[in-house]
Amino acid sequence: MLEEFLNINSYSDNYSVKDWNELIRIVFKKYILDESVFENNKEKLRTELINYCYFSGLKEYLELFENSIDYYNKLKDNSKSEFYRIFSYHFFDVSGTDMKWTNYALTQTDISKYSKLDQITIIFKAIEDILEGCFKDRFKLLYHVVNETDNIGYQDNLDFGQYISLFINKDNMFDLYVKDPIFGINISQWRNMAAHKTYEVQKENIKIQYGKKKVRKIEISHSQFERIFKWVKLSYCSLRLSQVITFLGNPIIYKSINENKAKPNLRFESWVLQLVHNLQIVGFSLIKTVHNDRVFNIQLRKRKDADINESVIHASQCLDQLSIAIYIDDFTRDKYETAKVTILSDDLEFLASAQTDIRDMYDLMNNKEQLKYKNKKIDLVKFKIGETFY
Repeated sequence: MLEEFLNINSYSDNYSVKDWNELIRIVFKKYILDESVFENNKEKLRTELINYCYFSGLKEYLELFENSIDYYNKLKDNSKSEFYRIFSYHFFDVSGTDMKWTNYALTQTDISKYSKLDQITIIFKAIEDILEGCFKDRFKLLYHVVNETDNIGYQDNLDFGQYISLFINKDNMFDLYVKDPIFGINISQWRNMAAHKTYEVQKENIKIQYGKKKVRKIEISHSQFERIFKWVKLSYCSLRLSQVITFLGNPIIYKSINENKAKPNLRFESWVLQLVHNLQIVGFSLIKTVHNDRVFNIQLRKRKDADINESVIHASQCLDQLSIAIYIDDFTRDKYETAKVTILSDDLEFLASAQTDIRDMYDLMNNKEQLKYKNKKIDLVKFKIGETFY
């Protein structure tokens, strides 16, 4: 199934929940050895399969990902207290990068409709956003793991370029984090070129300029620049997932986190992505999301070989997480009052729906005493099957 998955672009009805669970076991179990921890994170790992498949078909990036995990584990083996201290110290900063990464993903544009000049300008801006907004904070965590293993202190006041230049790249195992594979230019210099616009786009090539004390100027082709952009994304995805897997596999990290620090922002769309993935895995097919009359509505096709009652009850189980996702995002909280799932036929005719008041469900999910009563959640859900309300 792994080979098939690496070559598909969307979820397939050919695979059952058992198949998907087996796939995440094949891919991720070797990195998360504790069985209970692995089982508790299955839903998150299903979503991370998408990120894994982006780079795992390229041997050098898969090795980069695994070398990173190996180094985190090496620190843990040498000193658990230091491992937990470093990862908890960086938790909020690296968690915040996922909102920025989601922002980037959601605001990507089809650059094919633009001129070559505008295309390259857009790509340079994306390089700046990824390296400054996402890569830098995650690289700082890797830096502190690798360098702290060799008794070098935190040095929190360094800039991006200093982190790169002082990084201990033993046996060149982290070359793809540090410099591009074509020209060997430091990754921080690509960020600087993008931020300070020290480039000139010409018809056949791009003139770039980098360096402070010793300024260098070279010409690169448009196709080489596209490869540079792909390297930036692949390197970031490898680094990000290595840290996500390490955090998921070591839940004790969270006990060391300073809860007085501001919590990381989570984009509503990130939650919805995971919810939709899990709905698809259990047999639903996403039609679209509809937003009107202060209702956020996920429209789904009925599960194959399941009656409508079973389908709508199963789909309604996402309403608690959907309500939380809407409510905790400052940009969506005031837009919606109701969270809803609707089941449609293959001909897109209405079959059933389930809905809940977002604030009521959010309050219930944050009340541990009330959650002890099994029927509390279902009492907040209103069902409509055919023309009948329940």
